Amino acid sequence: MDGELVWGADSISSPDDYTLTLNEDEISEVRAGLQHFNDLGLYGSEVMPNTFPLPTLGPKLRKMAVDIHSGRGFSVVRGLNPDEFSPEDNVLVFLGISSYIGATRGRQDEEGSMLMHIRDAKLSKTPQEDRPTRYSSRPSTYHTDTFADILALQTRHLAPTAAGMGGFMMRRVGT
Repeated sequence: MDGELVWGADSISSPDDYTLTLNEDEISEVRAGLQHFNDLGLYGSEVMPNTFPLPTLGPKLRKMAVDIHSGRGFSVVRGLNPDEFSPEDNVLVFLGISSYIGATRGRQDEEGSMLMHIRDAKLSKTPQEDRPTRYSSRPSTYHTDTFADILALQTRHLAPTAAGMGGFMMRRVGT
């Protein structure tokens, strides 16, 4: 296949081309945005740029959004330590940053879920083979995420087997 919306690994010269590594000032700005949002006493569904202000990081994320929507189709934000935040605050930080990329959140599955957690549910009494992959320790097979124009992922920790595998595989084909 050919075209400007078709690419593969050979189209990308360096991870620096698509990665925004947050510096200390930007990380502090994220913390301040989270504090501002929490002080407002709003629900997570109300996270948006005006309720999660990122005055200097926000424009960088907006530029990243243009590349996601009209260019390469993906970006990576690095530099936050998820251990610094509670599970709830990690979700709010994720929503705050992603609100600068896309204004509308879509469903993740047929049930209309808008936020999914992939985890190893070791304490589940349901046998591994009877659980969806996202609730098991089985590796995820090759698949597509068909319910969203933009898929955002937050990685808090790598599974022991994934740490040495080199990550993930992506392809983009415009329709």
